[in-house]
Amino acid sequence: MLERIINPMLGLIMPGYGTAARATSPSRIALPGAGRFPQLCMLPVDVEPDELGELHTAGRRVVQLKADGIRALYLAGQIAGRDGAPLDCALHCQPALARLEEAFGTRMVFDGEYVEQDGFNATVAAHRRGEGQGVFWLFDALPYDDWCAGGSKVGTVDRLSELRRHVMAAQSPFVGMLDFWLMDAAQTRAKALELFREGYEGIVTKDAEAGYVRARSRLWRRCKARMRSDLPVIDIMVKEGKLRGLLLRGPGDKPLRIGPGWNADTAARIIDNHAAGRTSIVRIRYELTVGVTRSVRGAVFLGLIGETVS
Repeated sequence: MLERIINPMLGLIMPGYGTAARATSPSRIALPGAGRFPQLCMLPVDVEPDELGELHTAGRRVVQLKADGIRALYLAGQIAGRDGAPLDCALHCQPALARLEEAFGTRMVFDGEYVEQDGFNATVAAHRRGEGQGVFWLFDALPYDDWCAGGSKVGTVDRLSELRRHVMAAQSPFVGMLDFWLMDAAQTRAKALELFREGYEGIVTKDAEAGYVRARSRLWRRCKARMRSDLPVIDIMVKEGKLRGLLLRGPGDKPLRIGPGWNADTAARIIDNHAAGRTSIVRIRYELTVGVTRSVRGAVFLGLIGETVS
């Protein structure tokens, strides 16, 4: 189960086990105030591991695991993705989230990540089917009326502490909370590198005293595990004389297609190599999905390293 995979390392808070009846899929998510604010939820900006130390000029920050799934919001008694579309694969989580909302004593918005047991690829497959058995991992919460007004002025630590006090009310294996830590710069970077080595996607660091805003904000920083590899070009895609794409022998010898990111001189050299029977070696940066089956995503072309004779 998912908790067996990540619970030992990350100190996840698991609520009591119970049963949840299947809820009815909504035909449309009601989103009051959706047109007044740029986003339905708070979104982070990306940083590299070496930049983590720059985040701590004001002391400690909240650090949470970045779960590798689909962003999920419980609001108006329903579950939606960050685009407002119904997230039917998470309908089995809805009764437990309603119990949690009742424990708060007011209408709430729960922000989290929906993850299937076998990881990201399984989560995407469940989303496409419209039915799943995964977990809604909570990482924030705010009153519904505050959400409608654009956010909450309550600080991150206070929001998360209140969520942690109430999370057991969900009484379900389908709802859990990602624990959080207060860390300085050195601890944050060490935690990120530790999680990268263990195969996790990354972390999100948050200003400990900042409120929640429905926008992309530098108050939240996401640091993801990114790898670099030098890979051979298997084939090229050319249209109207221009290099449109490369087919690489990716990690695990799986074919990997990558789009443009090269200049005209580099493109011409790759085309010439292909015509002359030489294999171009290119450097890329990429991420690996988390789960039983892992696949490359977010591949970016960094440069042409050289060529070999085929």
